[in-house]
Amino acid sequence: MQLRIEIIDKVPKNFGTFMDEAFRRAVLYHIEELQNNVKINLSGKILRKRNGNLLTAWSTPPRVEKNASGSYEGVLRVNSKYARIHEEPLEVGPNFGPYTAWGEEGTYIRARPENKSGLLRFQLDNGNWISTKEVRIPARRYVTKAFDVVQARSAYLTRLAVKDAARGR
Repeated sequence: MQLRIEIIDKVPKNFGTFMDEAFRRAVLYHIEELQNNVKINLSGKILRKRNGNLLTAWSTPPRVEKNASGSYEGVLRVNSKYARIHEEPLEVGPNFGPYTAWGEEGTYIRARPENKSGLLRFQLDNGNWISTKEVRIPARRYVTKAFDVVQARSAYLTRLAVKDAARGR
């Protein structure tokens, strides 16, 4: 999974390096804020933390790149095959792949076709065993909700980036 945030550079080029640095910082602050809010959501606010693998996958430092059009993009890579499951409703096939679009209801995990019983069998946290044909994992949009927070704070983050660029921090 890879996320990109772009702030389109509409400032005349004669503003020079100060505005260029302010735009670069604004993108960086937005992508860092997004990453921080995703981590909050993965620490129990939206998803219950179990082994921490998904949370750890979001720890890659964000990057800011200048694209061909001269705009800055914030890039955040996530190294987890499970990252998309909660954000985008998907149908998960045998061995968690391939991914196919499913709908807005959430993710379904079904038994492998070669499984003669056609049932999934797993143990719950309380020790009880369950057998079922499918398991529904509701969509838990931890990235979308984090992005909503970033959008609400966008003006503040942009002002902070301009102040920091002016101070040379």
